[in-house]
Amino acid sequence: METKTCSVCGVEKHLVDFPKNGKEINGDTRYRNDCKECYGIARKISKKKHSKYVSNAKFRTGELELLTLKDWKEAMLYFRGACAYCGVKRSRQTTLTKEHVIPVSKNGPTTRKNIIPACTACNCSKADHDLDEWYPKRKSYTEERMMKIKKWQKGVIM
Repeated sequence: METKTCSVCGVEKHLVDFPKNGKEINGDTRYRNDCKECYGIARKISKKKHSKYVSNAKFRTGELELLTLKDWKEAMLYFRGACAYCGVKRSRQTTLTKEHVIPVSKNGPTTRKNIIPACTACNCSKADHDLDEWYPKRKSYTEERMMKIKKWQKGVIM
């Protein structure tokens, strides 16, 4: 079976894992460069909801440099469309929110390195706690997810 490497996640997958994207000139089926999983994560991000979030953040904090839609898409793709803390995937029952790793109440900026996707339960539970004291106490804690969050904060994404 033919394989192809996803341009977003970099994983080699079978062609059936890529959405069809029309036909080549010679009649062969053409496939997207991003796999179905990455395509699904990216296409469900609402530009309208994001711009509302950013304008509210500007009003609340007075910040000028804020999270862009591209930054949020990259965060969602980096965390594979799941909560960075517990790993639950976004679904009809689970909404992922923009979570400040360093809380706004502790001068945490609304920037790419400080925003990660979190389910409502984790976001509400964390509130204004520090990541290093709150997260290890959670049942869903894993060292792997903690390292992934720390890498995101440092800007190391692969």
